[in-house]
Amino acid sequence: MSNFNSADIAAFKDVWVFCEQREGKLMPTDFELISKGRDLANELGVNLCGLLLGGEGIESAAKELGGYGADKVIVCESPLLATYTTDGYAKVICDVIEDLKPEAFLIGATNIGRDLGPRCAARLHTGLCADCTHLDVDVPNYIQFLRESSTLDVDSMKWDMEDRNLKMTRPAFGGHLMATIICPRFRPCMATVRPGVMKKNAFDEAKANGTWGIEYTTCQKCGYHNWTRKGNVYVCDTCGYGTTAVKGAKGVKGFVAGTEGIAPVAASAETTVVYATPAQAQAAAEVREENYAAAVAAFQRQIAAQNAAYLASLGK
Repeated sequence: MSNFNSADIAAFKDVWVFCEQREGKLMPTDFELISKGRDLANELGVNLCGLLLGGEGIESAAKELGGYGADKVIVCESPLLATYTTDGYAKVICDVIEDLKPEAFLIGATNIGRDLGPRCAARLHTGLCADCTHLDVDVPNYIQFLRESSTLDVDSMKWDMEDRNLKMTRPAFGGHLMATIICPRFRPCMATVRPGVMKKNAFDEAKANGTWGIEYTTCQKCGYHNWTRKGNVYVCDTCGYGTTAVKGAKGVKGFVAGTEGIAPVAASAETTVVYATPAQAQAAAEVREENYAAAVAAFQRQIAAQNAAYLASLGK
C-alpha cells in the first residue's frame, strides 16, 4: 500500500496530460491538451508532463509532444498496453500518479477518456470535472473570461487573487448555463476536455528534437509497474528484471534533461516460486488476501479521517 494521500495538497506538483494513442498514433486531442496544459503549467510555475501508454515502440510518438510544449513525457511501454483496456490502463495510470503526484491531470473527453477519467478519479479519491470547455488557474485570466463570455458583473464581485485551484468550466442544463467547478480539497484536479475546444500551439521542431526527456515506468519484460531501487538499479518486483536508471525516476530508459547519463544493466536471472505442497500454496494465497484486506481497511480509515476533518472544519 502506498503512502498516497490525495488530501495532502502540498505534496502535488506539475500539470499532466494523458496522451491517447491508437495503433501507435497520437490523437489530435493530445496536441490540444498539451498546448492548454502548457498555459496552465506556466501560470502555476511548474513543468508540463505527458503520460503516454502503449505497446513496443510507442516512445517514437513521444517526441512530437515535446514540440507542442511538453517538458517531459512519461512513457509506459508494454505489450499489455498496446490496446486500450479499462482496468489495465486505469491501474498503470493510478500507480504512476500515486508515485509522482501531479497537481492537475487532463484527459481528452473521447470515448476512451470518458471511460478512463471517472475510474481513475474514484481510485485516487479526487474530483473530476467532465466535458470541460475552458480551463484557468490565474484569477485575472478567469475574470477576463467571465467578462467576455457571461453576464456576471465581475467588477462588483470579491475575488481571491491568490487562488491557485484549477477552474474547470463546462456546460450545464443542456448548455443553457455554464458552470465552473474547482477541487480545493484533493489532488490531482482532474478534467476531461472536449475535443476541438482548445487551441493547438504551433509545432516547435527545435524543442521536439532537443533533450527534453523520455521516462519509462513500466517493466519492459513483464509489463508491471512495481520496482525496488537497489543503488542506481531498479529491479522489477514481479519478474526480477533489472533496468537502467537515472536520477529521480523509476525504471528509466532514454534520457531526461538535466540528469546524468544512463548505463545499461543486464537482466537478472528469472526466478520461479515453486511450492512443495498444495497447503503451502494455499497458505501463501491466504497471506496475500490478508495483506490486501489490511490495505483496504487502512484506506477506508484514511477516507473516514479525511471526511471527519472536513466536517470538523465546517463546525459540524
